[in-house]
Amino acid sequence: MLTRIEVGEQEYCAYKQPEAYIAPGTYYVYKSSFKRTPSQKAEFERIKKVLELKAVQDSKGRFLWLAPYEKWVKRIVDGTLDMIPAQVIEPDWSIIGVEPTKLRTWQRDCVTEAWTFLASGLRYTKGWIARIGSGKTLAGLAAMNMFEPEKCLVLADKYLFETWYSEADKWGFPRPILSTYESAHKHNGRDIECLILDEVLKLKNPETQRSKAVEKISRGCHLVLGFTGIAVAAKRCQDFRWLRAVAPGSVPATEKAWQFAFGLDTRLEELGANKAYVTDTYNEEAITNFVAPFVRTIDQTEVINELPDIQFNYIEVDAPGQFNLIKSGGATTKGNPKRLAQVLQCTDGFIYNDDDKPVRVTSPKIPAVKDFVDNLGEPVILVTNWSEGVQILREQLLDYNPSIIEGGSNFIGEITRFKEGHTQVMILNAGFSKGMNLQGVCRTIVFLSTSSKPDDYEQMLGRVYRPGQKLGVNIVFFTCKDSLDKRRIELVQKHKEYSAEVVERLLLEELNK
Repeated sequence: MLTRIEVGEQEYCAYKQPEAYIAPGTYYVYKSSFKRTPSQKAEFERIKKVLELKAVQDSKGRFLWLAPYEKWVKRIVDGTLDMIPAQVIEPDWSIIGVEPTKLRTWQRDCVTEAWTFLASGLRYTKGWIARIGSGKTLAGLAAMNMFEPEKCLVLADKYLFETWYSEADKWGFPRPILSTYESAHKHNGRDIECLILDEVLKLKNPETQRSKAVEKISRGCHLVLGFTGIAVAAKRCQDFRWLRAVAPGSVPATEKAWQFAFGLDTRLEELGANKAYVTDTYNEEAITNFVAPFVRTIDQTEVINELPDIQFNYIEVDAPGQFNLIKSGGATTKGNPKRLAQVLQCTDGFIYNDDDKPVRVTSPKIPAVKDFVDNLGEPVILVTNWSEGVQILREQLLDYNPSIIEGGSNFIGEITRFKEGHTQVMILNAGFSKGMNLQGVCRTIVFLSTSSKPDDYEQMLGRVYRPGQKLGVNIVFFTCKDSLDKRRIELVQKHKEYSAEVVERLLLEELNK
């Protein structure tokens, strides 16, 4: 609801969530699946304490958990006033340090909006959803240049540092102070005026220590920008809980609070001596309207028009000789989930046994990939979903002195070696697929295996399939006959809005046919 309010001598347009009318003493139903493992049970005990869950039975004898609903409504309506200056103030681009014509429309809008707020004496806090390759790093650097460098902080995964440094050097900006989310608490108490959150979806869970540390830093900053290239967060609807770190108090804290507050056909039911609100599905339009003051999703047309051609190719080889034994469960005693994992692993040349130790398997896929690289004659990125898969490829391609990107890597050094042409081969763990701008170096990505997480797959394509790529992009999938390799790729491509758990559940159904 857009209204006009007066603050001092100035008039503003403001968004304010309408008053929520709450019946005293009512609850909402917390739906929870049965928890089997000790860690799941411990997590549910924590949730029971945080939400003050109350166990009841309804008239049909069904067992339910109820959560008091006043405390969550207070979180929903607190902090939802986002004042927007009535008049846009044109930035002084000489202070910002970049020619506005060199920025995309959305980047100019971002910097102009931030400048307008700051010039009006207001804090500027906003989450921006800008697709992969649309220039989030440049927008962040331009916004930070309104402040003294020592009062600016960028929080990002460590393997994103190289991109921030290289983009700062490219555009002539000071190199920013960079820190990981896990180290955010070390910056509490520092005089930070500008905070940039790269891949802000890492902050979806407000109960984690890193989320709490970031939220604490955010409250003291004049400017906070949170960027993400993935709008959908592997749930049934768009999930904007990460906005709590950008604008603390502005959005519901938990998924259940989202469902309750923005459900379709929400109804009040009598549950014994209690009354509880129940809803089964999200109202996505209501969620979008609610978060409108806090998040901006950019028009993608400008970026899409700059994307290169892309081709997808499949190269199929025979399955490993031990495949049928592994598929039947002969390599594990831990049941179907472990059997599925081994079926997916063995085509990459190994399995993790029941002690989680790697055991090598002879897979025709490995020498076929080696032949492909030998005959390609240009830079290539090889992707596998497992650390042991990275090690196997490293051994096979040792003559190329490949760059290795995985958990223990020197990310900046390894990425720089590949970008400067010291090696033509990069071997990458699919879980480390963000932040590297490689479109000027490489056009070919070879997947030995994909992550079951659709976000990882999209991010991996975005390393070369992005604006600035001058050549057609070539994506190659190596698969084994009669395995689940190709089916996994199809599911990841089709179900981009789902989680890895959903993809692997569908794969397990295929395995058990």
